Amino acid sequence: MARGWAITKFEFFPQVSKSHGWIYCSTLDNKLILINLRYAKSIELIGDDVEPMPAYYPAEVYRALYDLEIGEAPENLREDCEAIIADIGEDKAMRMVSFVRVTYDQGEDEWNFFDEVAASIFFGMKAAAIFQVPPHTFTEIESEGYYRARYANLDHVAVMEIPSDRYHRLTRTRGTPTHFKPALGSRHSRNQ
Repeated sequence: MARGWAITKFEFFPQVSKSHGWIYCSTLDNKLILINLRYAKSIELIGDDVEPMPAYYPAEVYRALYDLEIGEAPENLREDCEAIIADIGEDKAMRMVSFVRVTYDQGEDEWNFFDEVAASIFFGMKAAAIFQVPPHTFTEIESEGYYRARYANLDHVAVMEIPSDRYHRLTRTRGTPTHFKPALGSRHSRNQ
């Protein structure tokens, strides 16, 4: 699976024995990316004088697209947002700003609405990219109140794309991630 992102920040965290290494990066097109090193065969950084940069919108447009969805977009950006929606469609526009894309090891994609619960989980995943993810860890990727939740086995997740602006809105009071509490299924969580 090949993907192209306009990366603005790139951090590599070495793999510790018996845990899986991940790469964390942020992009110009409103994504925070977590990449499982187990599935990264290579990484290529290409300058925009070699290959055209992928298209992206200014940060305030992603913010306004989300605000438009909840009826609070600034007047000066509404026309831009409506033009984007007309061009790419409402579903794709809302996915860009409100959904997490989880790509599994076989290449299948799963889109999940990004809410406060998911933001909290991915806040921990960002920390896990630094402090390592134990093998056989399941983490919640979607929740519908108390009556339904879906978990992903991180051993089989290749990439997670998180809408950056929404993530920062939902986690702005949290400070810096300092630890990762594994979700259900990891040996580490069972021994605590």
